[in-house]
Amino acid sequence: MTTTIICLGHVPDDLVQKWLQHLRNFDTAHPGVHFAVVMGGGDITMEDMATMLRHNLDPPFPHVDVKKND
Repeated sequence: MTTTIICLGHVPDDLVQKWLQHLRNFDTAHPGVHFAVVMGGGDITMEDMATMLRHNLDPPFPHVDVKKND
């Protein structure tokens, strides 16, 4: 059995990567946990968001899908 948790956060742009690393650390420490991250707003570009998720975390998230909301 699993529980779904939905968390909506308003994080200053300069703390987004730090928050994502915290989430990734939890994800790595607990195999079988799955996170879906939706990000938007602020001054961070789509390209920068994708780079954060794919390359700037240690380890990077294994699956990243970037979708632009028109």
